[in-house]
Amino acid sequence: MKLRWWLTLVYLLTLGVPLSANSTFTLDPVNPPLTHACLVVALGLIGVISGIAWSIYRTNRRLMQCITESQQAECTLHTLSTAIEQSPTSVVITGLDATIHYVNPRFTQVTGFAAAEVMGKNAKILNSGLTPKATFEAMWRQLSRGELWSGEIINRRKNGQIYWEEAHICPVKDRSGQTTQYVSVKLDISERKQTEQYEKSRNRVLELLAQGAALPVILEAIARSVEESNPGVLCCILQMASDGQRLLIGAAPSLPDFYNTAIHDLKIGPGVGSCGTAAFTGERVIVEDIQHHPYWANFKELAAQASLGSCWSEPIRSASGQVLGTFTIYHRDVCQPVDTDIRLLKQSANLAAIAIDHSRAVEALRTSEEQYRLLAENATDVIWTIDFDGRFTYISPSVEKLRGYTVAEAMEQSLDESLTPESAAIAKFELAQSIEMMRKGQPFPDHRGEFEQPCKDGSTVWVEITTTGIYNVSGEFVSILGVSRNITERKQIQDRMAYLAHHDALTDLPNRVLFSDRLNRALAQAQRNLTRMALMFIDLDKFKPINDTLGHAVGDLMLKETAIRLCACVRSADTVGRIGGDEFVVLLPMINHPQDALRVAEKIRHALNLPFELASHYLSISSSIGVAIAPEHGMNEIELAKHADMAMYHAKQAGRNNVKLFQPEMQGAES
Repeated sequence: MKLRWWLTLVYLLTLGVPLSANSTFTLDPVNPPLTHACLVVALGLIGVISGIAWSIYRTNRRLMQCITESQQAECTLHTLSTAIEQSPTSVVITGLDATIHYVNPRFTQVTGFAAAEVMGKNAKILNSGLTPKATFEAMWRQLSRGELWSGEIINRRKNGQIYWEEAHICPVKDRSGQTTQYVSVKLDISERKQTEQYEKSRNRVLELLAQGAALPVILEAIARSVEESNPGVLCCILQMASDGQRLLIGAAPSLPDFYNTAIHDLKIGPGVGSCGTAAFTGERVIVEDIQHHPYWANFKELAAQASLGSCWSEPIRSASGQVLGTFTIYHRDVCQPVDTDIRLLKQSANLAAIAIDHSRAVEALRTSEEQYRLLAENATDVIWTIDFDGRFTYISPSVEKLRGYTVAEAMEQSLDESLTPESAAIAKFELAQSIEMMRKGQPFPDHRGEFEQPCKDGSTVWVEITTTGIYNVSGEFVSILGVSRNITERKQIQDRMAYLAHHDALTDLPNRVLFSDRLNRALAQAQRNLTRMALMFIDLDKFKPINDTLGHAVGDLMLKETAIRLCACVRSADTVGRIGGDEFVVLLPMINHPQDALRVAEKIRHALNLPFELASHYLSISSSIGVAIAPEHGMNEIELAKHADMAMYHAKQAGRNNVKLFQPEMQGAES
């Protein structure tokens, strides 16, 4: 009954019947069809109202969900925006025509251009003109195919300075797959390129020194190396004349001949250009604008004729601090150096100092040899004679100073006793050959060689021995004359130079040259014996912030300690090398299973995770390690190194402090 009452009420309301507090109504029992019709209409209206209410409810629910998703998207967008704004790498967004739409603050720090100065302009504003055309052609080919492009570009900052950057450019596509923009992530790698080039130049200089190359050849190699790694600069190395008052051209391969002629034999002094002032004061001289600097008042026309805008000059000093000359960098434009430029000046001057010092030492040795020939009777070298039986017939008193033995003691020694076993074998062989030649009627041949002799105190001394035949007035052979000169210091220098040519100066680990040789030997052995070997690439995580905040001195200490820890984790037959910066390599020439290499890699990772106590600092780093196995991952140096490096890259991508064994699918991910 109540239901019918409510349905009737709804019906009346739908008909617009006014109701009041005193209103009364009754159902008409006399007309059932009308009552039923009212009920049907009322039920229909209730259904419609319920449907509308449900629809409104669902709409509100979807609206709330959209609002929530919008808020989440806005939060994510804010996070991404903040990350890009605070990114340590430059981020640039351009249109399809290379017009710049956005740059982050790091871009301004690197290039010197404010955002407002580049917005709406073509990215060519950074072009230095020094990047090979083929690089840009390859870049646009890949981008036009919708592919990521990565490479190295030489750009120019707002102040005109050239710098290297590693660029990764990715097309941005809409929902239909059409490219609408390009996003570039760029990293300034000028310091890395400079370090790599310095190591290359240093090794080249040491090789030339070990080969006995002439000083001009070595100095030109240094100058050209700097110019190749820093396009746009021109180098000049000036040597101090013997009077210490003038500078002479040592090497200036890219400067005009008329300019070199004009500055050759330049008298040093205060205000005499950059070089003359630097040589006179012994201090670095930076002239950013030649045409408006007082030091260049007398030379600015010459500089203008040679199209030179700025000149930075660093004194070249010997180990004792003596000024040997100057190393100078010229720029075509007005240019101010940054920290990496100053480091380049100092490093290049140090290389030139090594070459000049060595050349002077060699020249001094030649002079001493000439004096010896002229003053043989007063020489401190040991003069001796020996017969064909190897018995000494005379030894000069200087033998006691050389070896500690008195003349009488030395005279009693046989040839075997006067030389180390290795040197004695060589001497006896040469003596036998000389005797055979004389038996055939030929004159006694002159010999010169380096031999090692034992001393009385148990040490040894290296000597250069020159031998010739002694003949009487009748032309008959009498005896063999020998002269022994102490070359221990020279030998040590040669050995040290040979060592430095194959080892890292900071850590004493094998460098890239020696490590490559050992790697190729290990590969040949593995192929010959059908065994396995492993190559690891190790990169230190979080090293650069330590180097930047605490300085290179602390960074160098960490690299040395890292080398010690790495060596402690491997066998004596294994090789640990440093190939540059904070990158190390490990060679395991013989393993049974890839797990053997991974165990060593984990051992290294744990060792590098331990805190470092350096110069009153407690520091922590980690490492990313990539492992490649031969023969599975390659049987040549290039392929194996590529795969180890690829695995290391994936270890970094996996969050650093990680070890990854190369997998073939990494190649697809890398590309």
